[in-house]
Amino acid sequence: MTSFERFVCLGLLACACASAGSALAHVGWPLDLLAQFQAQTALLAAVLLVLLCALRRRALALLAAVLCAFSVWKMDILSGVRFAEASTSDGAGLKVVAANLFGRPGALDRLAEAHSREAFDILVLTELPVLSADALLSRFPEMKHIAGSPRQARFGRPSAVILSRSAPRSVEILGVHRNRHAISKAKYCLENQPSCLSVFAIHPLPPISPDHYKRQKTILEAVARELDETKGAALVAGDFNAVSWSPLMTAFQVQGGVRKVACGARWSPTWLAPVPGVGLELDHIFIKGAVGAKTCRLGSFLWSDHWPIMSELILTGPGAD
Repeated sequence: MTSFERFVCLGLLACACASAGSALAHVGWPLDLLAQFQAQTALLAAVLLVLLCALRRRALALLAAVLCAFSVWKMDILSGVRFAEASTSDGAGLKVVAANLFGRPGALDRLAEAHSREAFDILVLTELPVLSADALLSRFPEMKHIAGSPRQARFGRPSAVILSRSAPRSVEILGVHRNRHAISKAKYCLENQPSCLSVFAIHPLPPISPDHYKRQKTILEAVARELDETKGAALVAGDFNAVSWSPLMTAFQVQGGVRKVACGARWSPTWLAPVPGVGLELDHIFIKGAVGAKTCRLGSFLWSDHWPIMSELILTGPGAD
């Protein structure tokens, strides 16, 4: 066996270990972290499959094919249940954006430029570069209303704010554990729309430690409970710091009864997207009730470490408001 063949076999062993660990990701931290990189495991297995076929190692190539298929299956990207169906309605939609600004004023200014071209209705923002509501709203003259605290949602902090054209009927800031600003909630009853819409904005910490994992879990569980008690249409948006197929996120979807709006492909990364094979889909929009998704895409590069996601949603029918 040549040195190159040993290297390929070592990669296959690493891939097998990652797949085995991700199969137990539901146990919790740190195995949960392996689920975050399921797409990378699938990509590695696919590359190894090609190399092993070239080396005529058929048995090992078959193993690589199995590992690749297993990783794609664990991503659950073909599920017809997890994802919101595309709406074909001709009605007027709401333009909703979720963006992590990475604490960069330039990212906020570029998003403001995009707003001037596309006229967004609702912005969910995390990791702000400004500390005051006035400094934030001055970039978006038509956005006169804010739910949440920019000071609490600044760079590195686990909180989010909601900007809107229309005044919310109600605003709540919900604390979870030690984070008193974990969830920003606003309810909008808009003209010419058949029902009201409740918007939840969150930014849990990344699960890089047992404590962070626990905080992320409690926030997702709290949002799921709020969704269960919320009447009418609802959406949840922000930087979740977790891929949609991770155990915590799939449990959140089931408990909250939400559907993911696919922005781009169903696996499109929103964090470190330009680096092939590295990016993760950490930013999400979920919807529930009488609301559909007409479109959703990755926005233009803001020079943040995240890409914004931009969706046009439509309220599809009357709800209990």
